[in-house]
Amino acid sequence: MASPSTYLCLMEVEMLRGRILELEMQVNEHNRRETEDKARHFEEAERREKEMETRYREKIDKLEEKLEAKKLKNKHLVDNCVTLMVENDALKRENTKTTVEMKKIEITENGEAARKHLEEEQKKTLEYRKKMLHAQMKLREKQEDVEGDVKPWRLCNICLEEFSHVPEHTPKVLHCGHTLCFSCCNRICMAYGIACPFCQKLFIMDKEELVNLPTNFIVLHM
Repeated sequence: MASPSTYLCLMEVEMLRGRILELEMQVNEHNRRETEDKARHFEEAERREKEMETRYREKIDKLEEKLEAKKLKNKHLVDNCVTLMVENDALKRENTKTTVEMKKIEITENGEAARKHLEEEQKKTLEYRKKMLHAQMKLREKQEDVEGDVKPWRLCNICLEEFSHVPEHTPKVLHCGHTLCFSCCNRICMAYGIACPFCQKLFIMDKEELVNLPTNFIVLHM
């Protein structure tokens, strides 16, 4: 028969085992809850990330649609502008032809009535040309409103001023093909001639000859 001390030791061991089992159960329960919490947090974070990705993708799709719409609108504007330029060139040729015919009629006998008729036709042609130029200007302004800034080909690459019909801002074409405003041509012209600031080609001419450089009407009407 076990002694009282042995019996007490066995009782104490059983109590410790029970306590250990209880602690293990508590630890397991804590770990289970912690694991479930982490899983919920992970799922929530993943859900938010997917929602955010979806929102950003929708925004990107809308921006791409707007960009394509602007590109299409810009293409229509450019096509219209090119059409107007072609019609304007045709009017210029017609006007030149009319002027030549007028000079022929002026030297013929009894050509007064025909000359007056041609003058009227020339006035109509000039009036129509003015309307075409005005329409080109409106198209250009509308295109610049759609895309924001003035188109780079309408600016002098030296002073960054916009080309215009004002004498100092008239686009002049050097013999190498590069275009500068008249003011910049006059400023870089030396006593021995003018050197293109882009290709460095030198052209012998006086400042008085700068006015004879051809005008780039294309950039004025684009």
